[in-house]
Amino acid sequence: MIIICDKSTIQSLNGDQAFWLGIHYRANVVPIFLTEVLADLHKPPPEGRTAVDVVAKISKKVPQLGAFPNVYHGTLVLGDLLGHPVEMLRVPVIPEGKIIQAGGRVASYYGEMPESAAVRRWRKGDFLGVERDYAKAWREALEKLDLTSIRKASQARGTLKLSDLAAAKAAADDIALANGRRYAVFKAALDALNIPESYRPAILRRWKEQGGPALRDFAPYADYVFRCEVFFHLAIATGKIDAVRTSNRNDMAYLFYLPFCRVFTSFDRLHASIAPLFMGEDQTFVPGQQLKDDLAKLNAYYLALPEEVRATGAMQYAAYPPLEGDYLTSRLYDQFEPGWREHARNPIKLTPEINKKVMEHLGPVLDAIERGEGAPQGATRIETKDDVFTFTVDPKSDPKKKP
Repeated sequence: MIIICDKSTIQSLNGDQAFWLGIHYRANVVPIFLTEVLADLHKPPPEGRTAVDVVAKISKKVPQLGAFPNVYHGTLVLGDLLGHPVEMLRVPVIPEGKIIQAGGRVASYYGEMPESAAVRRWRKGDFLGVERDYAKAWREALEKLDLTSIRKASQARGTLKLSDLAAAKAAADDIALANGRRYAVFKAALDALNIPESYRPAILRRWKEQGGPALRDFAPYADYVFRCEVFFHLAIATGKIDAVRTSNRNDMAYLFYLPFCRVFTSFDRLHASIAPLFMGEDQTFVPGQQLKDDLAKLNAYYLALPEEVRATGAMQYAAYPPLEGDYLTSRLYDQFEPGWREHARNPIKLTPEINKKVMEHLGPVLDAIERGEGAPQGATRIETKDDVFTFTVDPKSDPKKKP
């Protein structure tokens, strides 16, 4: 089950709770989370601790097993507009890997992603110079951010009244639908989404060739992010979101990645108010304290198991959450992982014979990986940079870049 945790949730967990989070959930580690963690290098630390200690401690709680760094939303938006569809299937979107063909089998191999390698270094208090510079610049930019200008600009254009956050969401949906004024709204969307000028002619040409459809039909993920941006501006303009608390802008950025998870969890009150507005019926928001309490209950449950059971290893005795008792995690599995109880009651027993057969199948693939074999999966890509983190975009889409 894919979960996105904001920084407040991960920071609240102790070591045991973070361990069980990694066992029972698969974390989508989104770029804004990594940015917020790194930015603490230039935030005054608690008395008796250094900023490096703070960042290292948070990094140690980030799940390692089955955690996936999501591609930056801006890269996904650009690709969507250029005709590379972004699937919003409640799973992370990760960078391209390699196709390995060996032993009559085909496998996809991704290796360690740059973001995962960075978090591994941060756990040891090891930070690159560019990371330190970025943390400082990001913190300074946040301090200079003026959200009140949005409200002032809106007031200058006239009075806008919205009853609550749900009304702001409905208004944003209406604006994005753009009935009768699709061209004007489409161009406004390119501005709101910060699409580079060099890509715009190709995007507009593709849009016109398709008959000028609504953005939701042309590029559904770009449309989703545009709705988030419009909602945020409307909510700031009407006072439904505090314009003084500049960190609200960072909180909003987590919503860009909601299509890539089942569960979103946070201690933040703004998240609790706005995230459900953007989540589908196949998703849920979990308050951070509820998840933390449940992970503590799970820890107590597993500690009470017989020693001989615990000696088999957590991957064995905790492959699934408890079948009995009142556990939030078990209820979430019921909601999003139908059939898990049957599997938990009748687990596959890994015998030496099964292990041998598995290795016979995987051996040639693992050997090919060791030799560095494999062809890139998908089109040839070039690197583009979003501050510290590196992502990829198809160079053929940019008329100013040559493959």
